[in-house]
Amino acid sequence: LWPLATSVFDQAQHAFFFLAAAIAGTRAVNDKRYLRWSLLCGACAGSLLLFQITYVAVAPLLAASLLSGWRPLGIKAALPRLWSFAISFIACATLAGLNNFLRFGSPLDIGGFPGHPGLGNPLVGIAGLLVSPGKGVLWYSPVIILQLWSLRLLARAKPVLAATVVATFLAHFFLIASMSFYGGDWCWGPRYLVTTLPLLALGLPYLRFHTSLRRWVLRTIVGAGVLVQLVGLSLDHQGFFFERALPPWFWTDPSFNFRHSQLASRVLELRDVASGARATKESPFRPGPYPALSTYCIFGTDPRVSPTWMKSYPVFYLPRPWPLWMPHLPKEDRPVPLAPAVCVLVLVGAVGALQLRRGLRLSPAQAGVL
Repeated sequence: LWPLATSVFDQAQHAFFFLAAAIAGTRAVNDKRYLRWSLLCGACAGSLLLFQITYVAVAPLLAASLLSGWRPLGIKAALPRLWSFAISFIACATLAGLNNFLRFGSPLDIGGFPGHPGLGNPLVGIAGLLVSPGKGVLWYSPVIILQLWSLRLLARAKPVLAATVVATFLAHFFLIASMSFYGGDWCWGPRYLVTTLPLLALGLPYLRFHTSLRRWVLRTIVGAGVLVQLVGLSLDHQGFFFERALPPWFWTDPSFNFRHSQLASRVLELRDVASGARATKESPFRPGPYPALSTYCIFGTDPRVSPTWMKSYPVFYLPRPWPLWMPHLPKEDRPVPLAPAVCVLVLVGAVGALQLRRGLRLSPAQAGVL
């Protein structure tokens, strides 16, 4: 999610509601206050419709998390939970439909781009999302190897929850793969998979205690995943597209993600930035209609002038995150005072690291995952 923090894309919010629905459904099975957890599960699933109406396809799978205890619930015990889920889900769906109707004239219209080529070749999408150099999740999130490995361990402890996780991920994956826009550009990596990858992580707490993998393998995979995300965060992700003067509909070429790799290109971009080969003018800092702002949402420009156009703006060539690029701005143009903000950031990071270290020392039973 780090590279996604530099954009206005909303997949992180989708991921939150997906994971919250699964957790609330599981709590509805194990908590005496199951009605409120069931209502919350349905509300989280229904909230996804505010983002994309197609999420209605995975709602039944999220409802299955209400059955995800140690063993399947009986019909009599499950019905109150499912009815509560349905009530809150339908209420959210009604509000989402009313919102769409008032804004766009139809409850099923979410204001998409006219003329957008929606459907694509699912075989291209599957290969592109899995292994293509441009969007393969194995390259952009290698930790998925550990996630998939851990699902069999989750299945032993909570078979219904594991089945729900797998079914939801696969349904969402194949839905994305059937789209011509499966890569989610302009972005870093397979953006749409950010939504359901956190669900696959529910098996990771079991991996440490049940796997025979050597520790160096785990460290290598996790280290590679962190490195890829740091590399993705290191520069503005849109420079890759501007530098190639790509047309707005470049992703309709099914071979593009198999011929170009943003990850491989980033290594060369960092080399050039470090050597000063990409020197730029110092003003203005970034493109947009408001020169006084240091950040702005950029959604492409005329492809005929992109390579020349972007050289005028240091935002594409200064290292990220913000403690690295902000010193290049005059003090009066900085969004926050640099030194105090960095101190707060370091403090929050230290507290988070201590909490993480404490959590890693807990057994599954102590952590509440058994």
